[in-house]
Amino acid sequence: NGAYCNFILNVAPNKNGLIDDNALAALKEMGKLYKPSANPPKLPQHPAPIISSNIAKGVISNSTWSDDMNIMDFANDDNFRSSWSSNPTVKAPWYEVKFEKSMPCNMIVITAGNSSGARYDLEYFADGKWLPLKEQAAGEKKVSIFRFERIWCEKIRVTLSGFKHAPAIAEFAVFNERN
Repeated sequence: NGAYCNFILNVAPNKNGLIDDNALAALKEMGKLYKPSANPPKLPQHPAPIISSNIAKGVISNSTWSDDMNIMDFANDDNFRSSWSSNPTVKAPWYEVKFEKSMPCNMIVITAGNSSGARYDLEYFADGKWLPLKEQAAGEKKVSIFRFERIWCEKIRVTLSGFKHAPAIAEFAVFNERN
């Protein structure tokens, strides 16, 4: 179908453990209508799925000046309809999350609000100093996935650059995936 989706149809048995005749007739009709492609599309390379919980959800966050009511709390509230938006006058906006104690992590996922053209520079705070995370994003369009060797950190910050309009982050997520 070009979207790399499967159609799964559940036909449950009746109380006797058999498939009803009308369901069998419908399945036979579907079988007549379906014509598989001679050259089905191949699934392209893609980032591995995210299989752990977001440890940044609802933690304390901070940022440069926000635009109007779109405050930093909206970037890690687990709601993709809200977002932190930088004030348009800020030239080098940043957003950070602060953990209650040092936490292990090995992946950051940034879902752009309107800043899908922005460049993200990541750094983490550990042992009293900021250290760079030099990872390239995987993913496409609005979702950027950064995977890296496990670190322990108290804070994680992203600085945004290369944007045309004041950037926004719909969700800033941090994960500690098992390897």
